[in-house]
Amino acid sequence: MLIKNIYFWLLILCLFILRVVGLQHTGLFDYDSVTNYQIIQELAAGRFSRLYHHASPLFYLFFLPFYKLGTSFLNNDFLILEYVNALLNLSAIAVFTIYFGNKIQLDKKAQLLFLSFASTGFLLFSTSRYFSIESFSLLTFNFSIIYFHKYFNKNSTAKNWNLAWLLSGITLCINYKQIYFITFFALLYLFSERKYLKINHIFTAALYTALLPLLMIVIGRLMGVDWLTYPKYYWVQTFVKDMNPYAEVPPFRADFWFYPLYLIFLEPAVIILLLFSLFFFSKKKGFDIKKASPILFLLVLIIPYLLFISFIQKAPRGLLPVYLPICLIFFATSIKHLKWKTALTSVLVAINCFFIFKEFSPLKKSNYDEVVKFIEEKHINKLAVTSAKGIIPFLKKDSMEIAIVFHENELKQLEQKGFKYCLADLYFLASHPNNFNSIINREALFATNEPKLLNQMLFLEHSEFTGNTFCKTLENYQALRNLKNHLFIIKL
Repeated sequence: MLIKNIYFWLLILCLFILRVVGLQHTGLFDYDSVTNYQIIQELAAGRFSRLYHHASPLFYLFFLPFYKLGTSFLNNDFLILEYVNALLNLSAIAVFTIYFGNKIQLDKKAQLLFLSFASTGFLLFSTSRYFSIESFSLLTFNFSIIYFHKYFNKNSTAKNWNLAWLLSGITLCINYKQIYFITFFALLYLFSERKYLKINHIFTAALYTALLPLLMIVIGRLMGVDWLTYPKYYWVQTFVKDMNPYAEVPPFRADFWFYPLYLIFLEPAVIILLLFSLFFFSKKKGFDIKKASPILFLLVLIIPYLLFISFIQKAPRGLLPVYLPICLIFFATSIKHLKWKTALTSVLVAINCFFIFKEFSPLKKSNYDEVVKFIEEKHINKLAVTSAKGIIPFLKKDSMEIAIVFHENELKQLEQKGFKYCLADLYFLASHPNNFNSIINREALFATNEPKLLNQMLFLEHSEFTGNTFCKTLENYQALRNLKNHLFIIKL
């Protein structure tokens, strides 16, 4: 097996270092990352009121012991969380590569090449830099599709069936969007085995899927949270949530260009792989029928999902569940047929790394600590902040009162509560680009740049929130890039 290969572990080590280098200087990457960090702090202090935030209780409970370990032995308590997140990210890729690589009969060398290509993909790399639910849920999701494949691939044992649904339930407790794949595999079962439907299969599927959510409810109740809190959070997060009350962002938006444009501009290596795949497929060398089963299974997984996400609000992370299957199909139908596969994969990895270093190498050191120094020198104890939480990890605990505002109209209310200063964080150009037009023109007491904001993925991941197209989102990014400074302390 690949895990017994020394080159596999050396590659994993190199990929891990690539993911975590510089994290000690950059802080947490985005609003949700800081919120997740704050909730884990609250859990560590015995406050469980936000356990079900984002309908992701298992995420917070999983990372809680690592946070306590970090606070006990490390000066930087969020760094260990990001290291574990990076490991989960790599584990998700490795698990998928080993299982499906073996199923389509890729040799060890080809599996290592695919692992290096996929792991340097811009989407998977950037996901590892966010302290969010995606990496953890991708790992459990990949395990679930492995067991679904085992079940549907003439290995219909009760063990595979039960584990597939149990892992689906686990993933649901990390990422509420797993409801799509639970529905998908339920329908796949109904249509593929409608002549042989078994009531006990349906019952055990429901039971095993519900086990972890029910356990999360029990844990919450033991911590003093109401029984119905988790179902309410889940319902609102999945079906009701108004993502941006200051903008009209409908849940559905037909846009067939967002993801192709994303791949063309930020993941051209995937497009190159697609062209090779189409070339070999046209020559009827794509794959032989003996190896087609796992590829056909992945295609059945990919195609309906791509159609579905084409009609809802877009963000690059929407591709995450099918990113590895897409890359593996392109790889298996192209590069594995080449004698010079190592050379071509090396070129593709180099292209991936170019985009990684282009977007992430400026993130050597955050300047939020410079803002904190100014605040402390001026003895500011109440601070309004526009749309962002990037400063919070750099503050001493309970050193000041922070109020996050999402529209400039909210500042008047804060003035009445004694807030005299505001950090105009141009993060709002990514999250609320039209909400702070007058603030930019105010005279600043202090100003500095913030390299962390000079990242296209940060803006594109907010497209789901703003409702903007791919091109409009990059216009906002370019507007920020043209500015000398990005963080301003202004007096209200």
